[in-house]
Amino acid sequence: MRGGHEGQTCYICTEAVHWKTKEGLVRGCACHTTEGFVHVSCLLEQAKILVAEAEENNLDDKAMDERWELWFACNLCEQGYHGVVRCALGWACWKTYLGRPETDQVLGLAMSLLADGLLKVKNCKGALEVCEVYLDTCRRYPESEDIDETIDIYTIQSNCLSKLGMHSNALEVDRRAYKLSIEEYGDSASTTFTHANNLACSLINLGLYSEAKTLLYKSLKECICEHGDEHYTSLRLRETSAQLLYKDPEATEDDLLEAEAMLGGLVQFSRQRYGANYPGTVQLQTFLDRAKLLLKLFRARAARAASRAVQDAETPVA
Repeated sequence: MRGGHEGQTCYICTEAVHWKTKEGLVRGCACHTTEGFVHVSCLLEQAKILVAEAEENNLDDKAMDERWELWFACNLCEQGYHGVVRCALGWACWKTYLGRPETDQVLGLAMSLLADGLLKVKNCKGALEVCEVYLDTCRRYPESEDIDETIDIYTIQSNCLSKLGMHSNALEVDRRAYKLSIEEYGDSASTTFTHANNLACSLINLGLYSEAKTLLYKSLKECICEHGDEHYTSLRLRETSAQLLYKDPEATEDDLLEAEAMLGGLVQFSRQRYGANYPGTVQLQTFLDRAKLLLKLFRARAARAASRAVQDAETPVA
């Protein structure tokens, strides 16, 4: 995201303009003060160097994971990049490891980042192609499959299908991912709750409100119990629960009021933590505005119905 960076410098190289590429600054994370300004080239070089160092020194999985996160998340606010920054890093990551064998785990990770980056800029068809290449590799070399990455690929695949209006296909993928997550991590793992949320979104898109409600309420209660009220997945489950309340055509006034209250709290929380312009905050505000509008329309319809009932009662029978 460019613009409005006058007087700022890259937090990695401390220069305003990159010495080699002459590129300007971007900030595609959740930093919303004077932090987070950076060159994409600096981000990718930092990630390349530190991941290579981890591989050369055979660092443990925890250390490797921390360094790999530099390919997709800001090490200041610790939130994932979004939009064109995420996409640029996805392409850079894939190009960095393209020459590795098909069965190399790092290449699989890079493909997942590329697919997610393409999704972040709404190139769903491109992202689906990358997902299919990854899954085809897993089918040909099942012994090298990384379950974590396969589940992530399913999530990207489902999101793409949903955005393309292919909701039945997305539901099938989400059911598969949720089942696999339970088998791999158990019922109470954070990742399982994440996939429960994804599955609920697909159910809502197809109007399967009863099944979505059962899944959401169970998952939200258990997620809060296991991981806390402000855990990222608890917040996502609450967001989806609010959408279910106002999207259900049989929603009552109390349902709409509850949805408005839930989304209002989520917007306030997101503004304080991530800033008003963070995509997640903007999306939540859109949901809140929708809930308020539906509540207003519901009350207007109820008022008209009450007025007609009074008129009918006062009209003498001929």
